[in-house]
Amino acid sequence: MDRETVRLTLLAEALELSRKDRIEYYAFDELDAFFDRKKAFEFAGALKRGFLLDQPLEAIMENGFFRGYFAGLMLSSDSLSYEKKEEMARILMERFLVDLKKVDDALPGMEEFFDSAKRFEKLFFPFYKDNYRERAKMDFRDNLLMYWCFKNREYYIPIILWGNELASFLCEIADKEKFEGEWGEKLRKILPPTLAYYSIVKFAGYSVDINLPRAESITSSLFPMLVLLGNEKLTSRQLSEFIMSIAHFTTIDVLLVPVAMVAGGSDEERAKSIEIINWIYTLMDDSMLGLVLSLSSGVARNGFLYELVMSNDFANLFDRLKILLEGLSKDNLSSALAAIASALDEKEEPRDSVEKFIEYLMTLELSSGVEVSGILLSRKYGFEHEEFFKKGVNGNIYGGFDYSFLKKIARHTFSFLDELYEQMVLGYENRYRPEYIITNVEAMLVPSFLSCEDEEIEYSRAPMYTLINSVMELDDADEVFNAIVAYCKKYPYNFEFVNALMLVSAFEVDNVIKLLFDAAERAYGILSRIVVDKDGDIYLKGSEESPSNKEFVNLIDNYVDQLVTKKDYRRVLKVADTALPLLNLEDSKSLLANSLIAHWRMKDYKRLPELFEEVDDESDPKALMVMALMNYVNKEIDDAERIILNILEQFPHFIQFLLRNEEPTNEDFDKEEEFDYKHQRKIDALFLAEEFREDWFKLKGAKEWLKKVQKVFDEVNTEW
Repeated sequence: MDRETVRLTLLAEALELSRKDRIEYYAFDELDAFFDRKKAFEFAGALKRGFLLDQPLEAIMENGFFRGYFAGLMLSSDSLSYEKKEEMARILMERFLVDLKKVDDALPGMEEFFDSAKRFEKLFFPFYKDNYRERAKMDFRDNLLMYWCFKNREYYIPIILWGNELASFLCEIADKEKFEGEWGEKLRKILPPTLAYYSIVKFAGYSVDINLPRAESITSSLFPMLVLLGNEKLTSRQLSEFIMSIAHFTTIDVLLVPVAMVAGGSDEERAKSIEIINWIYTLMDDSMLGLVLSLSSGVARNGFLYELVMSNDFANLFDRLKILLEGLSKDNLSSALAAIASALDEKEEPRDSVEKFIEYLMTLELSSGVEVSGILLSRKYGFEHEEFFKKGVNGNIYGGFDYSFLKKIARHTFSFLDELYEQMVLGYENRYRPEYIITNVEAMLVPSFLSCEDEEIEYSRAPMYTLINSVMELDDADEVFNAIVAYCKKYPYNFEFVNALMLVSAFEVDNVIKLLFDAAERAYGILSRIVVDKDGDIYLKGSEESPSNKEFVNLIDNYVDQLVTKKDYRRVLKVADTALPLLNLEDSKSLLANSLIAHWRMKDYKRLPELFEEVDDESDPKALMVMALMNYVNKEIDDAERIILNILEQFPHFIQFLLRNEEPTNEDFDKEEEFDYKHQRKIDALFLAEEFREDWFKLKGAKEWLKKVQKVFDEVNTEW
């Protein structure tokens, strides 16, 4: 999703929340002196039209979120002098620091999180010596503070709307004197939440909120670090010490920009980054560097180890590297060894130094990294150990590869660092300028599919999760329902509102279904206009990576579920035939299952074998159930029994519910609402039984056969 579309959507949500007095923010009156009022007025008007905002234009322009976002944009504009931009940045910076202080003050004490300070220390710091314990406790609190920044929309909206732009500009104008003084200390506070934002939203958003806006990518989130390392006024030692000061944040990949810059930067940038890598290695103690390596992404960690070995005598590194490698997981160790071996292959090292590494490899459990490293270096340096490394699971396969291909395998986890660096640089240089955004707000909001990388496409509407979260906080259920219905009608192409309604609604079912069908027909209309090139495949970007596609796919799934309930199987197949070719395996599970149900119940058995090829043990249980039904009809009883036994492993009450020998208790329903896994399985088994009871009861002898399958299951399973 385009970052500016997400940020504009969040700005519109902030304006809506301000209008309804659900959030207040500092007015930023002092910024007005720097604005071109005509441009600001034009931008406010485009926002008002594009998002159907109810506020007057003057109210929008007086809003602190609007002023903060607009000021952040102006930091990259050529229409303002450098001096004025620096004044604006100081205003934004001081307010940002006030916000961070509020977050810090709002963070509960550790004793509140863990019942008591004593229990907190016992849980997390039982083995720390006194001189390290206080530092470790401070680091732990700093990391918790990062999550707390995204717990409250009052805190995270400014970070998303102008934090990246502000941090990047501050890094650009920093000089040696500023960096060593108060400016540097302020940067140490401002950069972490902007750098951590991508990781927190992607990997840990569920723990701090229902859903968070996903504006940044892995590259755009690192813009401030990119600018900082590219700042020619700062030395490699200064930059290394700065990186060390924020390295304890577990959500910041501090090594990624330096190693990417070595791979893809200019000669000057490469030289500076190599110095930074070596300073980090020298200045960090074993425990800290080991932690950084274990928490870094694979590409950053392996790129770091590769460059470290390339720029040093291996004999001077090896003993310490063994200590650092001990802290890595099995998979991470495997790829790290391959990265080290790749560097030893690339350069010329004394044979005895490499032999020590080979001997070390021979003490480790064989893995792909150990095998590739051993075979590669045995060939490079003429050791007679290749046969030893062929003993592994893949050793014989690797042994059959030629030397050049082994080199590629050893480098594959970090071979794209140069491309990643190019993406960072181009992304930063090609950020939308204010003039473009002002004139294109409405065009950016047209509901459509946008082209992404590798023939993927993405739905163009950023989900309004901040508004949904705000609505969910309302105490009155009727008020929640009415508010979401209103947003369904106001934003007919933002399908997250209809999806949310499906989760919260327990009344006005007919009205909800009508809203669902209206939205789904709009979605289907957009989907059906996608032109698939006969010579190439086009796919929807996976919902795991794209929140907008997730909402789109969820809407289609909710719609088709209702079509199945209404027994409109022809429509099910029309939607499925259009959508399934565009979905990846994970996103297609529910739709594929409903397509199978429709073909089964329409007795269109010819298509089923082809569709069954897409079904495996990880598929939707409904898809497996149709396969079991078809196997039973075809008298392939053993296959049918195997499928039902697999379903019983997941839903042990399924047959008993289907035969009406049992039914869930009130406790099951209560606990299911509390997300208790055991009781959730029982309720899911009930729904599965209700869905397919009629299908099984129509088949001759099926009831008795299911009883026999239940008996087989009972004999081998005692868990439930």
